[in-house]
Formats: sequence, structure tokens, C-alpha cells
Amino acid sequence: WELAQACGHSICVDLDKVHIPDLSKRVCKIMEINPLAAIASGALLLAVDSKDSSRICSSLQQEKIVCVQIGKILKASSKPQVWNISSGSQELLDYPERDEIARLFEL
Repeated sequence: WELAQACGHSICVDLDKVHIPDLSKRVCKIMEINPLAAIASGALLLAVDSKDSSRICSSLQQEKIVCVQIGKILKASSKPQVWNISSGSQELLDYPERDEIARLFEL
């Protein structure tokens, strides 16, 4: 959502392709939080021209840095939206009200 709002474009993303490290998955499961709505310290989201994405991913992977193309930028919009295109369907994602980590401190 932050990228969509910052660039003023809607985005489609395949959530099944988002890399979540095993340790993060385990901690999120134990804490009952959604890892896709939690602060991702150490993660970097790149928006690059599609013709450059394979070359950039290959270069990062050579350095043992996980790189996966997870989506694409759509048309400009005064009200950007984020769409999940996993499993061949298209679903509008809800805007997260707050970070999942912050929610833990509200308990």
C-alpha cells in the first residue's frame, strides 16, 4: 500500500510469490500476526522497468540476496488500489489499519 500511495498508481501483486523467511513465518504464526501486514525490517521493495527486472534479480541472486518479481504497477489513480492476483484470481486488498507488530502492543 505504501508504494501505491507514494507513486499514485494501483498495483497488482501475487502474494504467493512474496518471500517470507522461515523464521519470520514461525514467529508470526506463534504470535498470530499476518506477516504481510507487519513491518518488514531488512526488506527492500524495488519498482523497476519490466525489461530490467530479470537482470536485476539475477545480479542480486548472485550475491545470495533473495529477489522475486511479485507484481506490477498499473495505471495512475487518484485513489490507488492494491490487488492480489494469486491463484489466478483478482482480489482487492484491504488497506491495513495499523501494523501487525503495533497491534501486539495494544493487547
